[in-house]
Amino acid sequence: MRSTGERVIPAEYRHDVHKFLIFLMHMRSYAHAMTIVRGKRVLDFGCGTGYGANMLAGQVEDVSAIDISEEAISDATKSYSASNLHFLRTEPIENGGLPFPDSSFDDVISFQVIEHVDDVDSYLKEIRRVLKPSGRLLLTTPNSSLRLLPGQKPWNRFHIREYTYSTIKHTLQKEFSFVEVEGITAIGPWLDMEKSRVNRIKWLTLPFTNFLVPDIVRRRVLEILWSRFAERETSVSRHGEDRPFPKDEDVFITSSAVDRCLKFFAVCSSEPMDGGLAPRFSSPGRR
Repeated sequence: MRSTGERVIPAEYRHDVHKFLIFLMHMRSYAHAMTIVRGKRVLDFGCGTGYGANMLAGQVEDVSAIDISEEAISDATKSYSASNLHFLRTEPIENGGLPFPDSSFDDVISFQVIEHVDDVDSYLKEIRRVLKPSGRLLLTTPNSSLRLLPGQKPWNRFHIREYTYSTIKHTLQKEFSFVEVEGITAIGPWLDMEKSRVNRIKWLTLPFTNFLVPDIVRRRVLEILWSRFAERETSVSRHGEDRPFPKDEDVFITSSAVDRCLKFFAVCSSEPMDGGLAPRFSSPGRR
């Protein structure tokens, strides 16, 4: 599958320690989701290459996995197969609703998607429509407080907007009455490594991502920069990387210090639930 630097292709992300850390963070999100949605009918909204939906299939009753990329859905269909796993290519939410009846799912998972969506109101309304009345939305998105300077536009050329803790919670509460948002962060040197990476990028790209730069210019310049550096970074990561890699996704934990987290993990519902919306997760020996 063609690499864009944004969509997670598991094999590609294993060659570079920075990319591998990002991949493990995504894997940890799905692993935590499985503790919440086990045995349910689930929609994976924005499934990408399907690795997460495949994880879910081993724990849930049924999972429908959708994405707007025909290439991603084709790759997922070739890579993963299970009797309760269904991949489907769909149109962007701005072009119409989801191809499912009302109240089709117990839970909807939508990881690293909302920052790509232009019409967020329609996106959330459609999710709520296909959820059963007691259903939950599980959502992750990057923490802009860590990634961006005040007034800075996203340096990821695919992101339309990024969210702080207060803005993501406010946005989700427009459609869901009960919203819990926790942070996902790394432990030890892995947190320092990721913070160093995003800090370097936000300063290097500031001339093209400040609030005065039109979006069309921002995206074009970032596309040029990415294409120029992608090949060099791949060469360095495959032939010159000698730093140790994290062993597994347990280097990530939830944190109540949401303003300093790497990304947010939100659980949303239209009805109250006993004991809260979601259990906490932690790495072994940590709380």
